[in-house]
Amino acid sequence: PTPTLTLGELAMLTSQRRTASARAHSDCILFYMTVESFEEVIKDYPKYYDHILDKASTYLLTTLLLTYYLLLTTY
Repeated sequence: PTPTLTLGELAMLTSQRRTASARAHSDCILFYMTVESFEEVIKDYPKYYDHILDKASTYLLTTLLLTYYLLLTTY
C-alpha cells in the first residue's frame, strides 16, 4: 500500500519534537521510526525523502501564508 499520510516528518527533518497530535477516524496501521531508522530508509529510498520534503515545504508555506493573512486582517 502507498502511504497517504505522514506524521512527524518535520521532526525527522529538523531533529525537533513533534508539535502536533493526530486522531484516527478508522482502523489504521502505524509505524514508529527513530531518526536513525529514518535516515537509513532515506539512504535506500531517496524518492521518499523528496516526497516528504515536498509535503513539509508545502505545509510550512501554507502555515506562513495563513499566519501572515491573519496578522494583516487582525490589525
